Amino acid sequence: MFQSEMVLSPFGDTVALSILKGEGKYPSDLSVIIKVLAVLDTRNIRGEIMPPFPFGGMQQGNMIYLDLCTPLSEKADKLSDGAIVCKGGGYPQIVVGKRYDVTGVLQPGWQDYPFVYIPAASGFQQSSREFDKTVTSEQTITFPSGEKYALQLKQTEYMKPLTPDDPGFSVYEGAYRGRFSFVTRRIDGTLIDELGINQYFGNGPFGLMGAFVLATGDYNKDGDIDFNIGAPVHDDDGEMKFALFSINRSGDLRHINARGYKEDGFIYMNAMEQTEYFREEDSDPRNIIVGVANSKGDGYVAGKYVWTNGEYVFKK
Repeated sequence: MFQSEMVLSPFGDTVALSILKGEGKYPSDLSVIIKVLAVLDTRNIRGEIMPPFPFGGMQQGNMIYLDLCTPLSEKADKLSDGAIVCKGGGYPQIVVGKRYDVTGVLQPGWQDYPFVYIPAASGFQQSSREFDKTVTSEQTITFPSGEKYALQLKQTEYMKPLTPDDPGFSVYEGAYRGRFSFVTRRIDGTLIDELGINQYFGNGPFGLMGAFVLATGDYNKDGDIDFNIGAPVHDDDGEMKFALFSINRSGDLRHINARGYKEDGFIYMNAMEQTEYFREEDSDPRNIIVGVANSKGDGYVAGKYVWTNGEYVFKK
């Protein structure tokens, strides 16, 4: 019945045993749609990650391995079309080639392929969601108070991406081009809010270097979850500009203003800085430390964005 395949997990059963004991060390904070490629044994499933992608740099065809903390039955059924159906343990019928919604624990320190522990059968359900090619990425947002939402980056209008021979080409904008929105949904797919991105970047075409997952955090320490999306500054200073957004505990979206350096509406910093998470000021973690171009244009100087009356204001 099962396909033999070596599945190596650097943590062995450590995570699975902790989940079964209810120790609470590893939260089930990953949601992803997979297509089952093989049921390897009663505990392990190999799948293909389907859009929207939960990891930066992912694309269709990337594999994922699942560890079922509650195992399947040793027995299987054979359908009239010859398909083998695995079941038991409270799971739905698991058929190779079918899509499933999976919620589980992403193993820390995974390499090569993501390895996900499924704490209970309720975290493995046949997917009823329609395949939506307009959603370039999706991630689950979980508040400390328990509210949980899907945050999506959605392409609402397609434009042909620029090539290196086209004027204005940038590697940061070479994979997707057009109009985009942030979308929040309940975990069951119900739409909560949608906010267009292009209006914050001159309302013209916007480009992305690929499908990616937004870095999130509470930048201004107000209890909402904040995130950003950036674009290169088309001048000689070698800077990026980032528009800031926020999602509250009701799932509503809003833009966070920033001003005081070049064009208002953005956090600016040099393109060589680590931008996955903004660097906090030690004395006031609501403030963001950046490096920006000096007056001569041949280096960078330190600056910061200070949280002031509901917006960020740049100061040197």
